[in-house]
Amino acid sequence: MKTQTHSVCIRLLQPRYTVAMLALFFTLPFTVSAASVEERLAALEKLVADQAAEISGLKKELGYTKSADAPKDAPVAATVAPILVRPGGKETKFALGGFIQALAETGGAPDSRYTGMNDRFYVRRARINVNASFAEHFAAKIEADFGAGSIAASSGIRGQLTDGYVQWNRYPEATIRLGQFKTPFGFEQLFSDTKVFTIERGLVSDRLTVSRQIGGMLTGDVAENRLNYSVGAFSGNGANTGNNDNDDFMLAGRLTGVLLEGERSGRKFTWTAGINAFSSDDTGTFTGRRSGFGLDTQLAFGPANVQAEWLQNTRDPVTGTTIKQDGFSLMGAWAFDKHWRGVLRFDSLDLDTALGNTETDEWIFGLDYLIKGDDLRLSLNYVLGDQPAPIGRDDRLISRLQVIF
Repeated sequence: MKTQTHSVCIRLLQPRYTVAMLALFFTLPFTVSAASVEERLAALEKLVADQAAEISGLKKELGYTKSADAPKDAPVAATVAPILVRPGGKETKFALGGFIQALAETGGAPDSRYTGMNDRFYVRRARINVNASFAEHFAAKIEADFGAGSIAASSGIRGQLTDGYVQWNRYPEATIRLGQFKTPFGFEQLFSDTKVFTIERGLVSDRLTVSRQIGGMLTGDVAENRLNYSVGAFSGNGANTGNNDNDDFMLAGRLTGVLLEGERSGRKFTWTAGINAFSSDDTGTFTGRRSGFGLDTQLAFGPANVQAEWLQNTRDPVTGTTIKQDGFSLMGAWAFDKHWRGVLRFDSLDLDTALGNTETDEWIFGLDYLIKGDDLRLSLNYVLGDQPAPIGRDDRLISRLQVIF
């Protein structure tokens, strides 16, 4: 055995075997290294290809297009850049957006807002808005509406400012806002125009709130965001009016709280409630004191939404009789799936509680097809109203296409 082993060792020490072993020893690491380099190159090439595809997709989204003289096999071109909207100031965030609500209607006048309205197509709202924010905790918004602006017939439509304000939001518990915006009175009135469950706000909300005004407001969230308050002072003469009819301000305030929230049977639920009021001393078409008070509550449970609101207005003129108006609304909505939703609503409004035959009752039966949520939404409402005699009962069918961009 020793002789055989010695023989093998002698053979391995021969020149030809020695050279082969040395060659194998020195080339082995280079072989492994070469394989590793090829794998790395392949990975790098794949990464470059992925990034090129991503850049191409981003160029498409930004609007890069091929120029007329670009080669046919050229990628989505870097030859023609898009026209981009850029902020002119020192904003840290800048957003341009808007929405359009196009309507088609047929039928009669279920309430006084539709008196004299024929079958029609019209653009209810067409808005452009710009939002900007600064590192110093300031923000600004400006929005203009180029649509009809109301249910009533209008001609010579022109752009009108809806919102235009600046605010300091350093502390969520105390945000200060100055400019033109919605007053803190009325739950549905404060609901976004694109989020309201029916095509038009209810009769009670439309008639008994004070909508947008020019003024200042302090608002904030406290108690771990379970309580929200808003108090403000306004000129009280409506939107886009640069004058006050006297030296007094309209005062308005609202308090909203989360009463209960949690989860049951795998579905989240939230129960909220609000209370609000306003007061204004006026001089002009109406001279005297106007005041309002309201209560509301909302329940969201899985696919169901329920809302109830009661509002009251009092007009106390310097000369004449005090007039009290009140009304309530009940609304329920059910999401059948992510696209289809049904809505049922009832409103009752009394324009003078001291008199008879001044009450209007109205039902709304609605169906929504949420093509892409509220961003792309098709709605159909059948409105059945019963007005004071001699007008009586009438109905109207309203359809709307909403696009948010």
